[in-house]
Amino acid sequence: MNVVVTGASGFIGREVSRRLTAAGHAVRPLSLRGALSPDSLAGVNAVINLAGEPVAQRWTEAARDKILRSRVEGTRALVPACARNRHRY
Repeated sequence: MNVVVTGASGFIGREVSRRLTAAGHAVRPLSLRGALSPDSLAGVNAVINLAGEPVAQRWTEAARDKILRSRVEGTRALVPACARNRHRY
């Protein structure tokens, strides 16, 4: 299976990517910073979205806002790319 992992360099993303690779899956990390190209998800069977501001920090009002925004904005960027993917299973 071809799997895209956003947040692949993060604490959980590294382990998820390692386990998927060990299980024989092709893992492609994807950054949500900047615009996604139309081919970002070409040939992909699954998307795991782990991107976002780290939660291991002091939860001030500003930090909570940043955490929430990072997840909402990242998902908003990813959903149209998923919709354009012609390889749906």
